[in-house]
Amino acid sequence: MRTPSFYIFIFTALAIYFLAHVYLFISLKTGLSASRSTSFYLASLLLLMAVLYPLSRFLGRAELLTYLGSIWLGVLAISVTVFFAKDLFSIFLSTKGLFTYVAIILSLLISVYSFVNEGKIRVKEISLPANENTVDLKGMTFVLLSDLHLGVIKDYNWLDGVVKKVNSLDPDFIIITGDILDDRAIFDGKYSDALKRLKSKYGVFACVGNHEYYAGIDRAIKFITNSKIDLLINRSTTINNNIYIVGVDDKRGKGFGSTGPDFVKAFTSVDKNKYIILMSHDPSYYKEAATFNVDLMLSGHTHAGQIPPAEFIVPLMFKHSYGLYKNGKGLGYTTSGTGSWGPPMRFLNSSEIVKFTFR
Repeated sequence: MRTPSFYIFIFTALAIYFLAHVYLFISLKTGLSASRSTSFYLASLLLLMAVLYPLSRFLGRAELLTYLGSIWLGVLAISVTVFFAKDLFSIFLSTKGLFTYVAIILSLLISVYSFVNEGKIRVKEISLPANENTVDLKGMTFVLLSDLHLGVIKDYNWLDGVVKKVNSLDPDFIIITGDILDDRAIFDGKYSDALKRLKSKYGVFACVGNHEYYAGIDRAIKFITNSKIDLLINRSTTINNNIYIVGVDDKRGKGFGSTGPDFVKAFTSVDKNKYIILMSHDPSYYKEAATFNVDLMLSGHTHAGQIPPAEFIVPLMFKHSYGLYKNGKGLGYTTSGTGSWGPPMRFLNSSEIVKFTFR
């Protein structure tokens, strides 16, 4: 059940989206000193591009429209960032026409690079330092995935490639920190079959993200559990009684009638003298992780910003927006994600699969 706050969020997002087009139009028109006819054609083009993404959302599985709309969303975000920087410089320098042409070229170059860069998934390897709880874990490995966003853009072929790459790493277990599904998920059996092909000694464990709620939480839970993934929502499980894996709910689930993260409930049966891994889609709960003596907190959600301007805004919103960090007696890691949301584009960051090894 979607609450009023969800619809307020959607309205705000749409307002920002269309205002970005207005800003880009004004900046182009002013910078190029466009004539009335040129301004008309420019406005018409931007209006046409503006309706692509919302229309694709309305029509559901319109794959080509969704793909084009998503790419335009990325180009728009990058262009607005570049043109905002251009307009700041234009306050002090009068060469507006030159700056505008430079901004157009720079926006296109960044967009093309970001599109190509997003298609590359790197494998990042991290060694976990020994502590009093890792005596029996030396040499064990596990893989972290997050933010697959399976749906119209991240399709079966892409997922199949990810599964093969993970299996080649031969992990002892696999963790997925939410957003397995996109908000327009395709609940197709072949996607589930691909996830079932993930191979590890002790299994696959996951927590939910905000997009599981956007996709429909009941259907998402059914899909994930049918994919032979142990879904932990405010509960824990153990591997050989040596490692406790704890998963908490996503806070945005409250907007859909869920309880949200319940750390007391999740840690009820956890032995604090064992190695504890916490899965929290949102990296904001590092203080709670330290309170419950978590050895390693794993998160996603931020995508490391993906593209400008989010790449510059996300670090201001999250203290631990990307990478490994010290947290109390333990550690935390926020991944940039294996897939991407919206635009299939990344600029100053990469899609990743993370392999952890206990020293």
